Amino acid sequence: MPPIEPGLVAVALIFGLPVIAVLTNHQQKMAAIIHGQNRANNNGAQAEEMQALRREVGELKQLVHQQTIICDNLTQMVAKGQLSGSTSTAPSPLERAADPSVAETSPDRFANI
Repeated sequence: MPPIEPGLVAVALIFGLPVIAVLTNHQQKMAAIIHGQNRANNNGAQAEEMQALRREVGELKQLVHQQTIICDNLTQMVAKGQLSGSTSTAPSPLERAADPSVAETSPDRFANI
């Protein structure tokens, strides 16, 4: 094996080290960009899912409030004697047509609330 010339080693080090430094710096920047985009995509997906969950919780709260109001109204009507305690069967359309007071006290009137 021929001996390595010191001049050749010096030239390789002088020109090789800066090229290696530039390539290493470039690789680090590219890795940071790629990982940053992945984090941004994950954060966006998490934020979207969080918004969807918040909407669902808001809808559930609204539904619970509506049902609470309906229950309170029915309880007040039972206490005042406007509604019997048994609501197992709703009056038929014929019964409603024959007796207008049945339609007023029917729990079906709360179905659209």
